[in-house]
Amino acid sequence: MRNKIGKFLFPLKTERGLTLVELLVAIALFLLIIIPISSYYISGISLYQRTQTETNLRNEADFVLSDIFNTVQNATYFELQPVENENHKEDLLSIFEKSGTLDFDSKSEEEKNAIKNKLSYGIFTYKLTLDKDNVSKLKRKGLQFFATDTGEKFSYNPSYLVDGLFHLSDDNKKLIVYLLVAPKNSREEENRTDRSGEDMEFKTIEDVKDVINAKGNTSLHYIRLIRTEFAVNNFKGGE
Repeated sequence: MRNKIGKFLFPLKTERGLTLVELLVAIALFLLIIIPISSYYISGISLYQRTQTETNLRNEADFVLSDIFNTVQNATYFELQPVENENHKEDLLSIFEKSGTLDFDSKSEEEKNAIKNKLSYGIFTYKLTLDKDNVSKLKRKGLQFFATDTGEKFSYNPSYLVDGLFHLSDDNKKLIVYLLVAPKNSREEENRTDRSGEDMEFKTIEDVKDVINAKGNTSLHYIRLIRTEFAVNNFKGGE
């Protein structure tokens, strides 16, 4: 009777503990289960972040294109700016050409050069207004994707690197826009990369150019490149 009461009151004294081998097996089984789950979880987070970045880039590109369209349409007339920095233009041209955004495959050398010569990274808008004395005045404004002493910037989120080129169709009835949008690295540190080693942000256009030179138009999850066009009827000197 005393032994039965003792077993009931103090059951732990009769239980055998885990051996080291059993503990190691339990840990190994736990790791076999948790590691794949963790890997899928981390991959899911990375995929979500990349998808979110791509969505944000599309939204920012739409916003910038809308600003360009409204600026041109609201002007009395407009014209393309003369190019002052040929190196900057060549960097952008290289990006759009090597990514396939600007397609020269079906063009002759003469046609390529004609398009390249017409490309500009800014526009001048002219707005006809009336002053208080009812006198007409024509106001000119220069617009680029970067601020200069003689011009202003198009509207865009400063957390993005935004740049582009313009040219007109042969009949001056369409404005063709080549646009680049990418997350901007404004810190002193190096550009962040994702798990696959792809750059997630860029300090300068040269950084984007390096990625395009290395990868072409593949795996550009963090760079948005667009070619679009819209009808215009107010080009200065256009027929």
